[in-house]
Amino acid sequence: PADSAARGLGTVEPLPLRGEVRQVGSLTLILDCYNASPASVAAGLDLLAELPARTRRVAILGSMLEMGPRELEIHQETLLEALDRPLDLVVASGLFAAAADQLRLAGGDYEGSERVLVTHDPMGSFGVLRPRLRGDEVVLIKGSRGIALERLVPLFEEAFGESGATAGAGAGEGGA
Repeated sequence: PADSAARGLGTVEPLPLRGEVRQVGSLTLILDCYNASPASVAAGLDLLAELPARTRRVAILGSMLEMGPRELEIHQETLLEALDRPLDLVVASGLFAAAADQLRLAGGDYEGSERVLVTHDPMGSFGVLRPRLRGDEVVLIKGSRGIALERLVPLFEEAFGESGATAGAGAGEGGA
């Protein structure tokens, strides 16, 4: 059950960047930037989707590298699978941004596209997302090692950490 899984997650000490959970003020980051494949992205999205719905769920998706000649198609399929989950926002960067662009060209507004923010530069993910954040969300940051999405963490810390918390006074431990 989701509640039991969430409690159990609090006792797990994963390796850095492999499902690592960090509190930044009242914001919860799930850093899963060590590798990315369709299966590992699905697992990360499942984890995010199954957390208790106490707050909004956001996924930042960076390119899955080494996918071969079907890389754009694989990114499209994975993005559409992400939108089948109860996520509030998905930031599509890198090859996921290209996939979102192609889906829009192919079919206009695809189902769930209003929940997709697009940036071709992975480091632009924070900039497109920041205006939409309240500061109490759970944010999955998922991408291949070569993209180094953990570079986004200092931006979250600056905006939502104890000294820069914008989610209100007393922002500390909490979230999911």
